[in-house]
Amino acid sequence: MASLAKKGNVYHGRHIYYENGERREKTKTFRTGDQRLAYQRLAEWEKELEASKFGENYSPEFTDASRRWINAKAFVVKPTTITRYETSLKQLNPFFKDKRLGDITPADLERFENKRRRDPGKRLARHGERGTRVLKDNGRQKAKTTKHKRRPTKPRQAKTFAFVTGSSIRRDFACLSALMTYGARQGWCRKDLVSEYVGQDDKRKSLKAVNPRTRYLSHSEQSRLLLSAAGRTQGSEWDRRMSLAAIELSIETGLRKDELLHQLVWPDVQIGRRPEFAVRGKGDKVRRVPLTPRALEIVTALPIPTKRPNDVGHLIICRENGRPYGDMDKALAEACKRAKIPDFTWHDLRRTCGCRLLQDRRFQMVQVRDWMGHESVETTERHYAFLRVEDLHLALERSEDEKAAAPSAEVLPLRRRKT
Repeated sequence: MASLAKKGNVYHGRHIYYENGERREKTKTFRTGDQRLAYQRLAEWEKELEASKFGENYSPEFTDASRRWINAKAFVVKPTTITRYETSLKQLNPFFKDKRLGDITPADLERFENKRRRDPGKRLARHGERGTRVLKDNGRQKAKTTKHKRRPTKPRQAKTFAFVTGSSIRRDFACLSALMTYGARQGWCRKDLVSEYVGQDDKRKSLKAVNPRTRYLSHSEQSRLLLSAAGRTQGSEWDRRMSLAAIELSIETGLRKDELLHQLVWPDVQIGRRPEFAVRGKGDKVRRVPLTPRALEIVTALPIPTKRPNDVGHLIICRENGRPYGDMDKALAEACKRAKIPDFTWHDLRRTCGCRLLQDRRFQMVQVRDWMGHESVETTERHYAFLRVEDLHLALERSEDEKAAAPSAEVLPLRRRKT
């Protein structure tokens, strides 16, 4: 039997056993200061020890395995990654809660996929305006008047649903694959079960990503957007300058929103003969992004907060008190509304940077991959393939203009040779 002991603020398990007449000892930290939770983890550990005694592979229940996996991952990955995993586990746990991790089969994966395709995703209910309440008075109905004048009642519109796409299901399977990879290292299950299922030809077609978004700013739209952001009247002068700098830096550097607003600190900025950003992006990988002359002007003109939570490495885009912004989606939406730019999101600013590199600066796909931090050239080509069609249209227009400007050649009639 294993025993429980507390060292500092953390509980540990201790198991003493004998092998070939020699006394041996195993210890394991449970990474918690809660005694009730520590006893639960001690019971799970005892099951593992009992299974290993008889040469069996212990496989915990799916809910327990996912909880232990999240606790282990919390120390090595970003909080946003944990949030993404927890979102997928909200779908996975109810479906696999009655199974052990090692008992999951490809048939279970197919049933989960079919269930996810039938379930609606985020509910988009469009409610009509609320009217006056109706009360009964001696058999008659009268409308109760309120202090505030209400608009006339309108019929409710039909409720619409956004059904789950293949991309969402693929993210759930990616979470399950990471969980089973961890379980395989613990000896709980097979490792490649999910990858084998998703890698099948028919499944690859059904779970493929939708067509990538192609929205980006034209040069005229960019000018209107920056003028609109510079003329912002809501909020303080500090917020106006920071939102304008964030929008323009996103266009000039192509940084992701999280990289720009939550990761980039002043020690990562190199200002010299070759100014650049040292950005820590996805997968905790560091890449260096050169600064254009306009981006360098924006960075050197940024104000520095008087109150800084960390004098060594505070964010370059932050509030006046030095704290980070949650996001600037609202500021961008208001600027787009004033500039009359429809259907535009923050990530479209990053896509605008990639389009500028390919069209205006004539970069190669490999260079754009390194600049944007894509995993491979195939990812870059997939996201910017629509520019090739636009280049074909431009080439056709240039050829038509050249054809119209060229002098028409005289066509000589064919003459039959006299015999």
